[in-house]
Amino acid sequence: MEFEWFVRKVTKINLAYSVLGGFVVCFGIVIPKEQGSWAIHNVRTFLTLVMQIFMSEAPFALVFGLLIGPYGLGVFDPRGWTTSKDSALSANYLTFELTRLALGFGLFAIGVELPKTYLRDHARSLTALVVPVMVWGWFISAALICWIFPALSFTSALVISSCLTPTDPVLANAIVSGRWAEQNVPKNLRLLLAAESAANDGLAYPFLYISLKILTNGTQPLKIVKFIWDSVVYQVLLGVVLGTFLGWLFRLLLRQAESKNLIDRSSYIGQYLSLTLLSLGATALVGGDDLLAAFAAGSAVSWDGHFNEKSHESEFSSIIEVFFNCVCFVYIGAWLPFDALAREVDPHLGITPDKMILLFVAILIVRRIPPLVALWWAGWLVPDITTLGEALFSGHFGPMGVGAIFISMLALTELSPSQGQIDNQVDRVSASIQPIVSFVVLGSIFIHGISIPFFSLSTWLHATYIKAKHNAIHAKRSIGSVSPFRRSRVLPEEQQALLSDEPNPGRYSVGTRELFDTSSEIHAIEGEEQA
Repeated sequence: MEFEWFVRKVTKINLAYSVLGGFVVCFGIVIPKEQGSWAIHNVRTFLTLVMQIFMSEAPFALVFGLLIGPYGLGVFDPRGWTTSKDSALSANYLTFELTRLALGFGLFAIGVELPKTYLRDHARSLTALVVPVMVWGWFISAALICWIFPALSFTSALVISSCLTPTDPVLANAIVSGRWAEQNVPKNLRLLLAAESAANDGLAYPFLYISLKILTNGTQPLKIVKFIWDSVVYQVLLGVVLGTFLGWLFRLLLRQAESKNLIDRSSYIGQYLSLTLLSLGATALVGGDDLLAAFAAGSAVSWDGHFNEKSHESEFSSIIEVFFNCVCFVYIGAWLPFDALAREVDPHLGITPDKMILLFVAILIVRRIPPLVALWWAGWLVPDITTLGEALFSGHFGPMGVGAIFISMLALTELSPSQGQIDNQVDRVSASIQPIVSFVVLGSIFIHGISIPFFSLSTWLHATYIKAKHNAIHAKRSIGSVSPFRRSRVLPEEQQALLSDEPNPGRYSVGTRELFDTSSEIHAIEGEEQA
């Protein structure tokens, strides 16, 4: 009897399904109870302990992707899924569409979860945070790239820096949601960071297209102005208008359907997913900004807060979000082009690990913190950001992740990949944009991914130190006090001398029978504990 019909050929796509599904299942088992419905409470594993200090899923998924990717075990290789001569282009297109979907769902979710009329009520702070900070980050990142890699012109560096300008909403979700954020980050700051990460991701298109136009056609003022009008104004406004219209229309239809008992609770989640796909596809068909349309649709559909309330009654939306995040970062981990650091892209370009580390650290310091502190100092962000600490916090948390990969893939579709000798700036940008952006994204995922555990650990250590110091002071006070109802005891010679009746001109007061005058220290510590 032959059993050949039981045998299935091991294909790359089946391996991909297995490893992706297996990771999401294993990761979901150890998520703490407060973060999802999959949790098994009190599971004493390492991952549970790490998740208890509020670490997001992105670093875990990225490390898993690195382990199973072509530079690890080699069982998951997104670049090897196609066998045609244009496999590189096919892999780039697949990466482009996957990151586009992940960003679309993330931006729509942020729009839905914002309080009703939030964008209107906080338009001043949001505009001041998005436009100046993005423009500053675009130019300063380009200057750093041009300085570290002199073979790239400033215009070429602008193309690459446009990928690093937007804040990634998927990574930013680690600080705008979760227990640590709810306990330690003011609500107004969390909402502002969420709205900013969504808005500037949608506004990343103009920065890329303007820099590409200058790179390919030169600096002709009239053509640049016309292009800005056609690409920036038309694309951005069309995305906002179409997304707002779709969200407004769906909100009215859902209200009417609910009033006539034509829709149940589970259907709201179906609309949650379908409206995201509709806004992405329809806006792209007419040449608008699809990501900005997804954010506008989410904001418009929950403008009165009703859709937000209904969708939060089910946890399915959060499950979908975790699933897409895990899949996307596992894919990115396996996709990262580490071989680009080893091969010689250009003899004069010099893409090396030490230069990459220097670029990442410099971008981390100067990309967002200086403009945010300046805007706070000028009072443009009040009342959403009121202290220097909040300004520094907001400046640090500008992660680069899925959005940067997406914009870099979009840039490669507009530029021909390098073939043979690299002899012009277009070829150099095509050859260097992936390794530079990928390395910065890799560093950002780890640095911003461990920032929340770092802050949690530092807060816990500070509280533990204050508590231990407070207990030590009370213990010293109890040693020096004598109660008439306590039996006498034998003390060491030094303590006997301190408690003797002989006057001591030093710090120790015999009459009070206290070793230290600690009232001021105790009040200071108690004040710190209350703060």
